[in-house]
Amino acid sequence: MCSYVAWFFLTFAVLLVIILILSRYSSIALIVERIKELKSGKIVDRFPRCQIDMSDIQGALEEYKFYYSHFPTNPDAGSLEFNNRTLMMILSGDQTNAIAIRENPRCLTFISLGESNLSHTWNDPWMHPYHIIVMTNSTGILLGGNFIQRDILIWSDGPNGIDEKGNGDDLCSWKLNRH
Repeated sequence: MCSYVAWFFLTFAVLLVIILILSRYSSIALIVERIKELKSGKIVDRFPRCQIDMSDIQGALEEYKFYYSHFPTNPDAGSLEFNNRTLMMILSGDQTNAIAIRENPRCLTFISLGESNLSHTWNDPWMHPYHIIVMTNSTGILLGGNFIQRDILIWSDGPNGIDEKGNGDDLCSWKLNRH
């Protein structure tokens, strides 16, 4: 009777060790698969980050409007699209840029780009600057063949890196953030 109990516990212990080894290898296999996906350029967890980034930029612009009663003025009067770098300098309260100081005289920080971001640009997960249009009137805009009636338009070039004005694989705030 005692040998059966010992044999049972020994068999159970061996099975437990085998299960632990297999689970270890399966988790390693998952990690290896994840690394292969990242190296191959497949889209992995980039869409949620894009949505969060666009929401952060939109929130910063709305907070700016709350404090100054208007959106920042685009210094490039001939373009609807803000220069990403200039807008980020305005929203981050940069005190070294004349346009940023003029548009944000209190040097308030509405968005934080991080210590390591010396270029003052906010890039999408594919390392392309976000495109941002801030409307001073609410009549809407025709962009990429689509009429969009929003105050703030933000879009990413998406995985292909081509600005398709909100079409193709571009990720757009007006499509991601339905209000």
